Formats: sequence, C-alpha cells, structure tokens
Amino acid sequence: EPKEIPDESATIPSGWLEDEAPMIADPAAVQPVDWDDEIDGTWEAPRIDNPACKDIAGCGP
Repeated sequence: EPKEIPDESATIPSGWLEDEAPMIADPAAVQPVDWDDEIDGTWEAPRIDNPACKDIAGCGP
C-alpha cells in the first residue's frame, strides 16, 4: 500500500523549473592536488544549491 496518496488536483507552482536540478556540482570546486583516483576513487565536486533555483518557486521534478 502506498505511503502517500497522489493528489490528482495538484499542480506545479508558477515559475517552477522542472528541468533544473535543485542541487548541482560546485563549479568553483577544485580536485585536491593529492587526490589519487586509484586510491580515493573518482573525485566528485561537492554539491551546492542550484543558483538558478534561488529566487523562484523551486526546481526539480
């Protein structure tokens, strides 16, 4: 049994960016000089709030 019952009358708020992710990789992040992919795994930049979503109703599906 589902934990939530879908609201058939619900609509996405005006200004919502459905195709934008709410979190993105930090474009200012730099891989540490001593990072070794073989030892540490593939480096991934830290995630930050998407600035495109800052002053609007929201982002994401």
